[in-house]
Amino acid sequence: MPDIGPSYRIISEYKQKFMKDLQYSQYFDNEPVIIERTHPDGYMIINGHHRWAAAMGIGQKTIPVRIVNLMHEADVDKILKNTKHVKRAAIDLNEVVFCSDEALIEKPPHFPWNRLYKLRIRRGVPALFHMLAKNGYDS
Repeated sequence: MPDIGPSYRIISEYKQKFMKDLQYSQYFDNEPVIIERTHPDGYMIINGHHRWAAAMGIGQKTIPVRIVNLMHEADVDKILKNTKHVKRAAIDLNEVVFCSDEALIEKPPHFPWNRLYKLRIRRGVPALFHMLAKNGYDS
C-alpha cells in the first residue's frame, strides 16, 4: 500500500546507496533506527523502517539502534487506576534497573523465582524500591 508503506522505491534507493558506499554507517550515525521494547523479548521499529529493510536486504547483520520507552495512554490509565500513593517515581528499566555487567548486578533470586525472572537487576535497586515505597511513592 504505497500511501501507507513500506515504500519499496525508498528501500531500493537505500540498498543502492549502501552497495555503492560500503561505509554506509553515515546513514545510521546521526540517526540510528529507533525501536521500542514491546515485551521482554521483542522490539518494534518506530523510525527507520526503510533503512532497516535495506540493510537486511543486502545481508547486513547488525545496525545501530536507539531504544526508547514510550508510555501509552492505556499504560498511564492503568498506573493511575492502581495507584496507592500521590507520589510517583518513574524509572527507566533498560537504563537503570536491568543490567548485564556481572560486577554490578544483584544475586539471582532463589529457586523457583530464578527460573521465572531471568533478567538481572542492578545492585541497589531492591533497596531503592523499598525506600521509595516506605516514603509513600508508587514506582
